[in-house]
Amino acid sequence: MERKLHELYGKIAAQAASMIPVKWDKVYLLGQIEKKRASESCCFHYVESESGRTVHYNSLARNLRDFSENYSPALGILGDIIMEVYDVFEDNNQELWEQMSLTLESTGKFNVEFFYDVSHDDDGGHYGREIVWEYETFGYMPPEATTDRRLLDAHLDREKNKPK
Repeated sequence: MERKLHELYGKIAAQAASMIPVKWDKVYLLGQIEKKRASESCCFHYVESESGRTVHYNSLARNLRDFSENYSPALGILGDIIMEVYDVFEDNNQELWEQMSLTLESTGKFNVEFFYDVSHDDDGGHYGREIVWEYETFGYMPPEATTDRRLLDAHLDREKNKPK
């Protein structure tokens, strides 16, 4: 199982890196599988070497056509590899995760974390959980008065009011 997972992590890293057209220092990737395959999604951000700026993969495409012709298929491949990771867990009777967070450095160093029981009816779905992950992983704070900020604020309020 460990050898197969290590191979798949390498494939994920190679696929994400192949989609980045500039020199980068770090990649943050999130894969989500909701309710035992009811839906799945993935996204990534990278830190540009030259500017130090964190870039969302959606900004790689110059227009909608470029996204649908180039990046959407590449993102689909990335999603397929993430699903293979999920399959390895399932095939080996491991607890099934809902989120996989992978951080990759340009040096080849990487870290993978799995999160369980993160899907809730009022969390904003894949997109809402992505906003929370961005905040918790690399400190992204959406601009005020945006849907993204409302989703994050709602999450932070829920966390603040949770019984300890």
